[in-house]
Amino acid sequence: MQVKVTFYYEVIGAPIQVQCSSNDTMVDLFQKFISKAHLKSDINNYEYYYNNNVLSHESTIDKAFKFNPNDEALKKTPLEIFIKVEKKTRICKCPTCKCNDCIINLINYQLAFYGCKYDKELKHKEVTVYDNFSNKQKIDYKELRCHTPGCSKTLQNEKYDFYKCLSCTKLNNGIGKYYCQDCISNHQSCKYVKYDEKIYYCGEHFEPFEKCCFTCKKDLCKFCEDYHTEHKIASYNEMTINIEDLKHSLGTIKNHILTLDKVIESIKYNLDGTKRIYDRYYKIANNILNIFETFNKKLKNYKILRTIRNLTISNKQIIDDLNKIIEEKDLPTKSLLIIETYINKEKFYKGIENTSTNSIEKENDEKWFEEIQNIKSKKKEQEKEKENQAENKRKKKKDIKNNK
Repeated sequence: MQVKVTFYYEVIGAPIQVQCSSNDTMVDLFQKFISKAHLKSDINNYEYYYNNNVLSHESTIDKAFKFNPNDEALKKTPLEIFIKVEKKTRICKCPTCKCNDCIINLINYQLAFYGCKYDKELKHKEVTVYDNFSNKQKIDYKELRCHTPGCSKTLQNEKYDFYKCLSCTKLNNGIGKYYCQDCISNHQSCKYVKYDEKIYYCGEHFEPFEKCCFTCKKDLCKFCEDYHTEHKIASYNEMTINIEDLKHSLGTIKNHILTLDKVIESIKYNLDGTKRIYDRYYKIANNILNIFETFNKKLKNYKILRTIRNLTISNKQIIDDLNKIIEEKDLPTKSLLIIETYINKEKFYKGIENTSTNSIEKENDEKWFEEIQNIKSKKKEQEKEKENQAENKRKKKKDIKNNK
């Protein structure tokens, strides 16, 4: 069955219509939109909304929109679908700033934001509930204007890349100077980077960040390290968490949530609240992980790596709590655990009990740095062991040859 899909994307202005088949995948549908709109981007750079709900990539059109392709009525009347498109936030955004990043922690069933480098007066820290994640991550792109006098382009209405001129920003006492694709051509003698990559470059030396100073909690480029002698420094490669392990733990959470559905099926109403809280956690954690996998394969900084590390800790807490409920054999005790989980976490959710950012922000970077050093030591030991094994093999071959 043929389906007509109309995409609305404010940057383009006019609707984009795409013809497709009901058994096409959502990925195929989104790719057709990107191609027809002439957007020089990946489909993962956008969110696609249908009736205010985000559409998943992992489905076919008939399943995503829940219609039966064999329905005779649908065959007689062409099916038309309307999808709203928005730019996806590419950073873990500080909720106070327009477009700066911060550290996010999902510990204790709450959503904490902190660590913004512009938080000089400690006013950018915030603890809230999972439901507020989307609102806290929204960027008002029309507020980000091209700084060329007379240019009316904003990040909202510019179809192509925006740029941050690092040279002009430095001359402007660190206050960001941004330009559209046309205007940046007047800055050929300057050092500039794409807007989405601005948080991964040193504003002093214009080089990409490569390491982190745990003493100062600062990102360092290759030249910055000279100013941090005797400090505790680690490279991003050493700091990066094993993403496959993190995906596995998130997969475990997702499977536990599905199991939890069966556990609370017979005692609905209030008990459904427990499941909703875990769903919120998974969606936010998965969103953070998607940001890392989509935009941080090459460029990294301390805040995104700290946020990813925080996930390993909060994931463990969530898994432990879910295991406790699921593995309980006694049905009345199991039900009580679910009820207590909902009641206790709802107190945090409604703000009856709250966690201060100060308590959440007490990070044990000493332990993290120690773990990094232990991993490095183990790698060296493994490499040495391999060398010894190779040397033993060579000796055995030599002995066999001599004996012959």
